[in-house]
Amino acid sequence: MRLNCGPSAEEKYKAKQQWHQIFALWPRRVGPRTCIWLANVWRKGEYYGDSLGGFWQFEYSENQPIGEG
Repeated sequence: MRLNCGPSAEEKYKAKQQWHQIFALWPRRVGPRTCIWLANVWRKGEYYGDSLGGFWQFEYSENQPIGEG
């Protein structure tokens, strides 16, 4: 039997590094004095650390960034 197990860990990692749309369940800062809550925002992440531990730092945007992955 063949099952679809979803994206691999590497595919998930690469997807987080590109701009993608999410729903902001918590307030997200998208500008110097602007936060968005309970709406769609765009985010892109960068991972700091190694395979044993680390953290994601995300950048948020209100509108889809132009010319970036």
